[in-house]
Amino acid sequence: MKESEIKYRYLFENSPDMIMLLNTSGKIIDFNSTMLNFYGYKREDFLNKSFSEFNTYPPETLTKLASIFKNLFKKGNIEPIELQFYNKEANIIWVRLQANLVEIGNETIVQATVQDITKIKKTEDSLRESEEKYRELTEQSLMGVAIIQDNVFKFVNQRYADIGGYSVEEMINWQPGEFRKIVYPDDRERVMEQSIKKQRGDEDVITQYTFRALTKAGEIIWCELYSKTIMYEGRLAVLITLIDITERKQAEQSLEESELKYRSLVETSPNAILLSDLNGNVVDCNKAAEKNLSRDQSQIINKNVFSFFSTSKKELIPITKEFLERIKDGSFKPLEIEDLDLYGEKNWYKLYYSLINLKNKTFIIFEVIDITITKKLGEILKEENRKLKESEEKYRVLFESSPVGIGISDFNGNVYNMN
Repeated sequence: MKESEIKYRYLFENSPDMIMLLNTSGKIIDFNSTMLNFYGYKREDFLNKSFSEFNTYPPETLTKLASIFKNLFKKGNIEPIELQFYNKEANIIWVRLQANLVEIGNETIVQATVQDITKIKKTEDSLRESEEKYRELTEQSLMGVAIIQDNVFKFVNQRYADIGGYSVEEMINWQPGEFRKIVYPDDRERVMEQSIKKQRGDEDVITQYTFRALTKAGEIIWCELYSKTIMYEGRLAVLITLIDITERKQAEQSLEESELKYRSLVETSPNAILLSDLNGNVVDCNKAAEKNLSRDQSQIINKNVFSFFSTSKKELIPITKEFLERIKDGSFKPLEIEDLDLYGEKNWYKLYYSLINLKNKTFIIFEVIDITITKKLGEILKEENRKLKESEEKYRVLFESSPVGIGISDFNGNVYNMN
């Protein structure tokens, strides 16, 4: 028995959490050193005092505590509850309180454990703000964005849901692995394998590929998927960007069958479409190309595709070389190119390309898609985080270095902070 008491006392005194013992009248009869350090009082200041005698709680917390301890004597314990306390600097902090009744000798004692969770709450608030900013940015995107963890959707933007004809709520509530139903049967094994690998954090993965999907109405559509492993809420997950390329796929198939269909689809496309020889020199283009590239047809024909972007020659050489190598080995991975408009603003474009046979001759067909908004989403989020950190640092320096005493209090005169 004595050995058990020694072990209990050791754990009691060395606990990183505040622990106090109270009698049934609410008087404090014992507490550990963590509680002393937290409040900065002397031991005799606490003993035989009721917790309500100390100005260590906001009024609303004191009211809650009275109700909590009333229920404690009915149930014998209380589940962890989050409350606000004051620390010794009179700053509001968040704590997690848990209490239960124990028998010591012939006396019923209340054992209360108080854990400081202020840092956790601040982290949660920061994450919530970041998620809200991310959500706002992704909802503006024309591409589908989703996060998969534990084989379920943790996040889906509206565009992603629209591509499959589902609602965001439906997809978020799917059971583990249920998302496989949106993949065409012949492509499921490949898509699920990549998803599982990325959720595990494997390195031998394919970050970009196309597959066939099934809409809620049972239609088959073509999608292009970009994905990578990320940390989400402290654990591995997959970030997915999805584009519906059904029209492009249909265009490619139609081009193989009919030059007439090719011309019709190309001319009605809102994206710039260029037809070039195997060296990238343009032989034809649609009206959208004239508009998007700010040139008339005579300024586009016979020019190299890559000459339309303001990227320096030094940067274009490796891009062009990489492009030609991909054409030779049959790899048609899209290229991203940075450009400056007439006002010096950065724009980003993604070049999709494939080979096509027209009049028994092989050409390269390009589709130029503006991805500037998507790129800027990441930059905006990064800049917002930088400004937030900078603002907090400036405030801290001004607050601490001011020759004038500064204090922060509420309308009741309760001081939260001072320099």
